Amino acid sequence: MLDDAGVPVIQIAYADTLPWPVAPDGFGPTLEVIDPTDNLNDPENWFGGCVGGSPGGPYEDCNYAIQVSEINYNSIFFHDSGDWIELVNSSAAPVDISNWRIRDANDNNQYIIPEGTVLEPDAHLVLVQDLFQFFTYYSSMEPVIGDLVFGFSGQGDALRIYDADLKLRYGLFYHDDPPWPDDADGNGYTLELVDFFGTPNVPGAWTSGCIYGSPTTAIQLPCPTSIETYTALPFTVGPNPFSSYLLIDLSGIGFAQVAQALVYDISGRVVNSMIPAQDQLVWDGNTSNGASLPAGLYMLQVQLTDGSYYAVQLIKE
Repeated sequence: MLDDAGVPVIQIAYADTLPWPVAPDGFGPTLEVIDPTDNLNDPENWFGGCVGGSPGGPYEDCNYAIQVSEINYNSIFFHDSGDWIELVNSSAAPVDISNWRIRDANDNNQYIIPEGTVLEPDAHLVLVQDLFQFFTYYSSMEPVIGDLVFGFSGQGDALRIYDADLKLRYGLFYHDDPPWPDDADGNGYTLELVDFFGTPNVPGAWTSGCIYGSPTTAIQLPCPTSIETYTALPFTVGPNPFSSYLLIDLSGIGFAQVAQALVYDISGRVVNSMIPAQDQLVWDGNTSNGASLPAGLYMLQVQLTDGSYYAVQLIKE
């Protein structure tokens, strides 16, 4: 900006890549300044605002009626439900989202919401990349629609919502590195929205939520202190979480039908292998060689003699 003498009064050199906000680069929001009296060339003094911006006035909360409330963009390897997002109606009235469109950063990736889809106030709707893959882990969840076919990048991606008239209603660009919550990047968690009024394009609007997320429901904090046994499993494990010993009861299967029980760490590496000689197995939380393992997430895979297997997540404290 120049004064009437042609002398620069304000000079700003912004970029469309990190550390500058990425959402304003063609995904709907504008660059909004935090403090106009501070350094205008500091990317930390700017954030991605709302779709359409706030021309001629100060920033105001977005207050999107339909918005993304949860994102699963990189599942942990032993609970890979595919990519999925959750929409919520944050308004006080039902919204007909028939023929609305969901896009990521690629304009060629588009999902059209089916005719007759209406979201009531506070209602949630999950859109999944692959219905079969999702229902493998969330068999009783509803409402769920798909297949999206496309997924969401584990290196950060855009999420855009267009109405039936192709008007952009919502724009977000999430990231997988701090200061954004990074537990959602392959560690078993999801991005969960906690600020339903302001812009979703700031890391403080999101949390990592609870293990495996909360598809079709609102987030419940604090998270549960334990993980319930899957009702579909023909065996039980406990206590879970555990600190010293874990009992694996195979009586629902019969140990003779079990080829081996494998324990994987979060990287997918087998850390312990057990062949049962009776219906009860005990894991001491160590490797097969007796080396101590750190606290964290593990997976128990019970492999049967017919080649099938069952799996359950374990938490070592």
